Amino acid sequence: MPASTTPPLASDKLLRSSELADRWQLTECTVRKWRSNNLGPEYIKVGGSIRYRLDDVLRYEQAFGERRAAP
Repeated sequence: MPASTTPPLASDKLLRSSELADRWQLTECTVRKWRSNNLGPEYIKVGGSIRYRLDDVLRYEQAFGERRAAP
């Protein structure tokens, strides 16, 4: 079977905490604090590292709009 030329789904994309902080114009410290307080999008651990699925980030952004403060 030939290799797929289909572009990866958004759900295939994982963001590091630093990438999420850059996306939202926040510090990594703020992202870590939100995570420790169960705020922000869901995250997963991959080999001991925190990652955010892009789909979860997009869903969170849609739910909370442009607000920068954690709900």
